[in-house]
Amino acid sequence: MKVIRIMKSETETTSRCNPDRNETRVIPGPGHRSLESLFDADHLLFWNNLSRLNNLLVVMNISMFFLTGLVAKGYFYTFYSLGCLGFVAVGQIIPTPWTRSLRYFGIYLIIELAAGYFLVASIIYWVQNGL
Repeated sequence: MKVIRIMKSETETTSRCNPDRNETRVIPGPGHRSLESLFDADHLLFWNNLSRLNNLLVVMNISMFFLTGLVAKGYFYTFYSLGCLGFVAVGQIIPTPWTRSLRYFGIYLIIELAAGYFLVASIIYWVQNGL
């Protein structure tokens, strides 16, 4: 972040500025805006993408494991995955004042990633056992 001191000369007068007043301007550098402000500007985009990912993972879980009968054989990671996905879905539906908070979104993103982990573990189990 650079701080520039601007000295007004008598020839640089505009209708908005006082020619005798010195100004200090802060020029933002590449890391000036925080992640929180960047998230706040586009929070609807992030929540919509999380919702789409959530719906995709629910459909994948149900179509791959419930319809094939793997769950009936005693494999429970799909239930863990669907539980995490259900928690994220409920968190998206309930309006709270924290929806513009990056931490709130981060918590739900971590839970979504845990659901993805259980889904990938289920796929690996499915492939290794030839079910």
